[in-house]
Amino acid sequence: MPSAGTLQQARHLVSQGFSLLDALHLATAQQANADWLITTDDRFLHIAVRKTKNRRPELINPIDWLQRRSP
Repeated sequence: MPSAGTLQQARHLVSQGFSLLDALHLATAQQANADWLITTDDRFLHIAVRKTKNRRPELINPIDWLQRRSP
């Protein structure tokens, strides 16, 4: 069960245009201080890039994440 803080953050994210499930995923990652949230959901990525600039976690496609991590 998500914490009250996570649910509050998720409600805020929904008001910013995120779907409920995407908002819960992002709020949980934020509460966990994750560095990345890796997703193949292009709609989620598009909204996140516009709404969460310079904030953690960084939302990224798995291919892009792998390319950054490779020497």
